[in-house]
Amino acid sequence: MDERPSQRKAPSIFLGGVIGYAVATLAAALVSLWVAVGPRGYDNTVAFQLLFFGGAFGAFLGCDVTARVRKRRVPNAPTDEFQQFLRSNAAFLLAMLILAGAFGFSTLIALIYDASIGLPPGRK
Repeated sequence: MDERPSQRKAPSIFLGGVIGYAVATLAAALVSLWVAVGPRGYDNTVAFQLLFFGGAFGAFLGCDVTARVRKRRVPNAPTDEFQQFLRSNAAFLLAMLILAGAFGFSTLIALIYDASIGLPPGRK
């Protein structure tokens, strides 16, 4: 099937943000577990901050890369797609996904860590 360049479908900026968020959250979860190996044990606040800011950075990079790919694939597309996305409901949904995901993943990791390793001495 031969498609002309003007008929190619441009990738979704929202989907690019979700993919970037997923990759960055996985990396932040691994870093939070690596930090938990230290003498203090697992700290849910540190994990939440790592997951939130890592996920937000990954979502931003995913959206930015997708906007650049869209511009490369469809040269006559408007140049302000990324700015329009930031003002849309999809950007709000992505922000809520980042916040809820950071809270949920940090709590889930804490429960799994405490169930498998146990509470560190002095924390009950």
